[in-house]
Order: sequence, then C-alpha cells, then structure tokens
Amino acid sequence: YLAVSNSTDVLVRLYLYIRELRRTEPDTPVPDTAFIDWLFTRSRKFQLYNEARAAEFRKKAEEWAGRPITDEDIREAIRILNGQRAALRRISALRLADEPRVTGTEALVITGAGFRMDRGEHRDLVNQVADAAEHWPILTGERIYFSGTEQYGSEVYEALEMDGAVIVAEDQDCGMRWYEGDTDENLSPEKAVTRRYMLRSPSPKKATVADRTETLCRAAQAAKVRGVAVCMDMFEEAASWDFPEEKRALAALGIRAAEYCKLPYPPAKDPELIGRLRAFAQSLKGGKADG
Repeated sequence: YLAVSNSTDVLVRLYLYIRELRRTEPDTPVPDTAFIDWLFTRSRKFQLYNEARAAEFRKKAEEWAGRPITDEDIREAIRILNGQRAALRRISALRLADEPRVTGTEALVITGAGFRMDRGEHRDLVNQVADAAEHWPILTGERIYFSGTEQYGSEVYEALEMDGAVIVAEDQDCGMRWYEGDTDENLSPEKAVTRRYMLRSPSPKKATVADRTETLCRAAQAAKVRGVAVCMDMFEEAASWDFPEEKRALAALGIRAAEYCKLPYPPAKDPELIGRLRAFAQSLKGGKADG
C-alpha cells in the first residue's frame, strides 16, 4: 500500500504517474495508492476540508488493515509519537544551546533512524543518546541554520560542518519541523491530526513569501546563527523564489545567507556543490558569503 500527500510537486507527479499507469496498464503490479489532498493555508474553511480528508484516509487505512481503526488505536499511536518527538527535542536542545554538544549531522542521523524502526524503541534509544550527549565535548564552530528540501542523506550537512561549523537548527521536514510540538490526544483523531499539521511552522515549499520570511528570520535569530544555507533539490526550484526577500531580511539582521538550487540526488554526485557548501561555512569566519 502507498499513501502520497501533495506536500511537494514531486510527490504530486508521482501520484499522477501511478494513477495513469494503473489506468493504461492495469495488469502492472502497482500498490493500491491513496492520495491525501491537503490544504496548507490556515483558515477555518481549509481546516474543515483537511479534517474531511483525514477521515477519508482513515477509512482507506481501515480497508487496507481489514479491520476498524478505533479512536483509542489512534490515541495510542499519538502517545507513542509524542514521546518520540519529546526525545528528539532533547537532542535539539543540545544543538540549540549556547554551547552545543550535538552536530547537525548527528541530529539528522538520529532523527532519520526513527523513520526506519519501531517508534517506541527509537524513543528509548534517543533518550539514552540524549543522556550521554549531555556530557559530550562542547562545539565551538560558527552556527548555521539550514532551510529547504528534506535531507534523506547526510552529505549536505557534512559539507557544511566539515570545517567545524555546526548546523544548530533547520526547517526541513526530516529535522526539527518533524518533531516540533505534539499532537493533542484529547481532541478527536481527525481534529488532532489536522491541528498538528496545519499549525506547524510554515513549510519552505507551502507558504507565502511573507510568512516564510518572517518565520525564517525569527528562527534564525532565536538560534543565534551567523549564516543560513537554503538548499533546494532538482525540480523544486519554485520554493527558491522566496530567497531574495529572505536574504534581504536576514541581511538586515546581520545574518548571511546563501542559496543552492537544483541539488542532485545524492548530492555527492556534484563535487562542486560540496565545495561551495564548504566555502560558505568557511566564509562565516570572515569575508563574503557565496550567495
């Protein structure tokens, strides 16, 4: 089974390709696919629309599971996920601290492991790592904020941190944006899920320029960073249109920013890109950023 949301243009294309493949080649073994058509603007109208989409997907999941999915089933899942997010926020706090002890690369790997294993087991392991990390050496490099496309590998973070800089915060969906806040288990499941996803900080790819600029500047200031690296994958260039306004606003705060578009996958395929990322991090010690 496959659930696809409209959170990026690439995923929408994927769903359309699968739908067309099922139509034109019905004998091709393609998984049963559900499309979650989510609206991202915060309004009462869109909230009700999203709650209806959550209810529809719940019915689809019940069909796949071959049994009813009760409210208590969902609340138990919410409790497990909230515990996992709380553990990851402990790791985040050790990055955001004035004297960070965890690198962005380490946090990315720790967070990413949770997508590939039992959530409860991951929560327990992350808490163990957080206990140990409280005694890790203090990191003294320049502080960087990462914005942009989800990072499923560590190459981009490693390049930015290669010479001692530390990515102390980010807004990509495989990082802090995934575990910010909790889901309210006291609401009905559809309302709880809708509220959780609609009230998160604006996505780098699904928000107005004004909202993104305000959110990014506020987050960068709170993280006390010297620089912001904005990275967008191939075919997600539309999200980069926000960058000129973001760069101007960040410059007014004394924060340097650089943008890198059309990232290949994996990023290591482009040695020049890796070199540019590394040069940007080095430039924060003095000189002009590679923008």
